[in-house]
Amino acid sequence: MELSDKQLKFIHRRRKLISFRKYIVLFLSILFVAFLGWMYYRAPLLVNPYEVMSRVEGSSLDKNTMILMAGMLPIIVLLALFLLGALIIFFFIAMSNEARYIEIIDQIIDDNQDKPEKT
Repeated sequence: MELSDKQLKFIHRRRKLISFRKYIVLFLSILFVAFLGWMYYRAPLLVNPYEVMSRVEGSSLDKNTMILMAGMLPIIVLLALFLLGALIIFFFIAMSNEARYIEIIDQIIDDNQDKPEKT
């Protein structure tokens, strides 16, 4: 099976992308953890339900708005952060599958080069 130059260039580009996947996933994971840490210290009411509850109990926040916020806001923000983490995991899985497909293509190309052509 002969591949055209266009197909070989495509495989070469995909191979380059796969070689960077570990660094991309590591960078995204570090960025994600840093964002969580920043939110915990900078805006604890968005990610820490215990902080919200302690402020509501201490009467330092408006009760009418904060009762609803105390229960819902941290849950919604944590859900969004969970979805972001899941996106990073799905990216890693997709890149792993891509690497496997490139290996399969390489094996097919190598097998076809070893076999003599029928005349």
